Amino acid sequence: MAFSESENFYRYLFDAAPDVTMMVDAEGMIEVVNSRLQDVLGYTVSGGIRVQDLLPDENRSAFEVMLTGVAEGTSMPEAEVEVVAQSGRFIPMMLDVRQAGDEGGHFLLRLRDLREIKVLEQEYRNLFEGIADAVFIGDPESGQIYQVNRQACE
Repeated sequence: MAFSESENFYRYLFDAAPDVTMMVDAEGMIEVVNSRLQDVLGYTVSGGIRVQDLLPDENRSAFEVMLTGVAEGTSMPEAEVEVVAQSGRFIPMMLDVRQAGDEGGHFLLRLRDLREIKVLEQEYRNLFEGIADAVFIGDPESGQIYQVNRQACE
């Protein structure tokens, strides 16, 4: 009885995650996925779909490199990719790949929707560029300047 309750609890956590979360095999075949795949991208997985099928051509090789790297024990950083929704729209997402367990044949993938963050970034850029004063963003200790607005350039 305790195992069944534990399994239900972890399934609930998996389904309640705000990101698209899935378990895939070494070839990228989706084996288990939470409901966010349908909510965010419009897909239902009834079998036979690979992660690569959700990516435009230019992102497929990056995913395969990540999958191979993680399988070989290399810690891979998150990567910003575009994912093709069922509607055909490209959705900017952050992709994270982790090994699931010790056997090396399965991986946990997380896709975080970046659309809201992209809107906020654009609003920040517009605000930053619209300031009438010169603005410099940098490291006061090293004196290195990371970003300046249009007024600072003038």
